Amino acid sequence: MKKCILFITVLSLLVISCKDPSITGDEFQWSFDGKKLAVINRATGELLIVKHEDNAVKEVKLIDKYEKIGEDKGRICKPEWSYNSEYLCYYKYYDEHLELFVYSLADDS
Repeated sequence: MKKCILFITVLSLLVISCKDPSITGDEFQWSFDGKKLAVINRATGELLIVKHEDNAVKEVKLIDKYEKIGEDKGRICKPEWSYNSEYLCYYKYYDEHLELFVYSLADDS
């Protein structure tokens, strides 16, 4: 029963957070503290962090953007949060290479 309630709560927060029409994406990852959502939009190549509070979007921050050149099939993928929700790891895939990036919320870098 607890798992069902947790799932419904997380699903509700995702829907509430994504009511803003400017926040669209293909990959989503909640932070462990439940206050931030990493969103990857493959169409625009953007990685966003959406901060929410009291069931409302508080801030939307562009973290990275993949710039496609020609027929390049690269993209940003697989966002994962650290357990303290202060770091976001993600990959950039391009020209058959994979690069790991770590973004620090504290340092904004």
